[in-house]
Amino acid sequence: MEKWTGKTAVITGGNSGIGAAILSQFIKHGLKVINLDINVTEKDSNFDENSNIFNRKCDVANLDSIKENFKWIEENFGVVHILVNCAGIASLTKLIDGNDENTKLIDKTIDINFRGAVHCAREAMKLMIKSDDYCMIINICSLYGHVIPYTDSSVSVYSCTKYAIRALSEVIRQELVMSENKKIRISNLSPSSVNSNLWTAFGLTKEYMESVNFMKTDDVADAVVYLLSTPYNVNVTEMIIRPVGEKF
Repeated sequence: MEKWTGKTAVITGGNSGIGAAILSQFIKHGLKVINLDINVTEKDSNFDENSNIFNRKCDVANLDSIKENFKWIEENFGVVHILVNCAGIASLTKLIDGNDENTKLIDKTIDINFRGAVHCAREAMKLMIKSDDYCMIINICSLYGHVIPYTDSSVSVYSCTKYAIRALSEVIRQELVMSENKKIRISNLSPSSVNSNLWTAFGLTKEYMESVNFMKTDDVADAVVYLLSTPYNVNVTEMIIRPVGEKF
């Protein structure tokens, strides 16, 4: 990770859960970190040149909010070396349910989990390409982007967005290959069961998650550090991590 010391990283959804764990690891390794999160308050928002953490309120479901924040990043840092797309929600929705409230939740899930990642990646790549430096994008996906649990159709839309994230990662990789860009790498990281606030949205308690050996958010952050630690000429395009003994 020494090669990234002093570099600029952007994390979406860094206020809590997996995003917060990744942010902590980045600070530990000497990176400058911009946290883009909808839950950042005016009190949290800061710009201190002597600090390594910069909190910015950002709604990744809103393109104007994304563009405004990346414009600020360009004006103050000039470059993004690392982007971690981590912002996401877990919604209990079924496509077969046609009521209006469910439609709104489906749109919100797609906007945050997928469209937000698309537009953050596009804005980050503008600065990455301009810098002509070694850079990396890591999309936090999910095992539900590889497996659709037949016994739990209530996560159907969530799974759709995570399958889309996998496709996004591969499309970006192929576009970079076609443009002969060999300095930007893209990785798709798919954690399975993690003891985080995302799973509490599915109705699981912290006690239950601890009892069935869910991974910790730090385990996912360690995987991100591993991906970044690989040589510049190595691109781990897909990684799945899951707790030992998981049954699906």
